[in-house]
Amino acid sequence: KTITMKDIWEANVVGNIKDGVKLLAKDSEKLIAPINIEVTRASKAAIEAVEEIGGTVVCSYYNKLGMRAHLRPDKFDVLPKRARPPPKLMPYYTNYENRGYLSPEIQLKLLQEKVLERERQNQQEDQKE
Repeated sequence: KTITMKDIWEANVVGNIKDGVKLLAKDSEKLIAPINIEVTRASKAAIEAVEEIGGTVVCSYYNKLGMRAHLRPDKFDVLPKRARPPPKLMPYYTNYENRGYLSPEIQLKLLQEKVLERERQNQQEDQKE
C-alpha cells in the first residue's frame, strides 16, 4: 500500500497541509522497512534513503482544490479532475530524478503495478470458483 498525504494527515504527523508535504531526509537512518510514499516534493537525500531500503517515492502535484479533494473526498459529491502542474512546475514533475509522477519511468512503474494487481485479483477469483 502506498502512504499518501491523506494517510499522513489522518495520522496527525503534520498539522495543516496547505501546499502539500515535502519529504526530508532528517532521521532517515531510523527507516528500517521499505515504504511506498506519495508526497508533493522530496529531497534527493530522502529519495535515496527510501529507495536504499527498497521503498519508492513518487512526487505528485495537487492544486488547492485537488488537495482539498484528496484530503477530504467526503466533502465532494463529484471529485474534481486532477489538475496538471503549471508550466513553471512542469519540469520538476516530469523529471525522474525528482521522482515526478509525470516522468515516463514513474508512469511505467505505476502501469506495471496496476497490471500486477489485476492479475492477482483474477487469480483470487479463479481460486474462489
